[in-house]
Amino acid sequence: MKITTKIALGIAVVVGYVLGRLKKGRWALAVAGYLAGRRLDPRGLVSEGLQKLGEALS
Repeated sequence: MKITTKIALGIAVVVGYVLGRLKKGRWALAVAGYLAGRRLDPRGLVSEGLQKLGEALS
């Protein structure tokens, strides 16, 4: 693992811990969801997931 990856992971853990301790978990999830939604197409993700689920069940 590269040093920059380790640093980013460490920062993410610390920020998550602090937000959790401050009872801001809902806020953190909302921000994460917003950021993920901006980068990903939620409808495309759902349809792809349903397609894979259908393939796995058949």
